Parts: sequence; C-alpha cells; structure tokens
Amino acid sequence: MVQIHEVPDFVYFNHAIHINRGVSCVECHGQINQMDVVAHAKSLSMGFCLDCHRNPEAHLRPRDQVTNLDWKAPSPDAQLAMGTQFKHDWKVNPPQSCSGCHR
Repeated sequence: MVQIHEVPDFVYFNHAIHINRGVSCVECHGQINQMDVVAHAKSLSMGFCLDCHRNPEAHLRPRDQVTNLDWKAPSPDAQLAMGTQFKHDWKVNPPQSCSGCHR
C-alpha cells in the first residue's frame, strides 16, 4: 500500500468519527474512483479542515451514501437542508479549538 495523504505527527485525525457523522471520503480525498493515479485533490491544510468544521452542513450526507463517491444532493439548497438536519439529529459539533486536532 502506498500512502498518498499524510498529516504531521502532532495532528490527530480519526476516520471513523467522520464516516459515522456522514462525511464522505470524497470530501477530503476527491473523486478517487475517477483518478487513473491517486493524487492529492484537496489541500488537507488546517484552513481546509477548519472550513469544514465551521460549516459541516455543506459536507454531510446520508450515512448509507458515505462510500458512494458519486452521490450528490439534488441541489445546493437540498444539501443545506439535509446537512442542517443531519447536524442536528446526529449531534455534529466539530471542534474548532486547537486541542480538537492537535494532541
């Protein structure tokens, strides 16, 4: 296995919490199912992560669609409505403090 994405040792990232809260692989890794060679599609910078943590509604999807990399909400308004409902129902409250990701 070749590791494509690597975060510094001082960054804590848990895939399970993201998957269990409806964040798809495509949000961080891009459309890897359409890549001939897997490459960095997103920056994975601190700003990138904080943008998602500040606005998770735009990135949440039904849990049964997390691994469906081609899934898209019917419209931006539908995404916002679904994401807002998922955030409420699943108690999504991503950390925005340093200690949330830096250990």
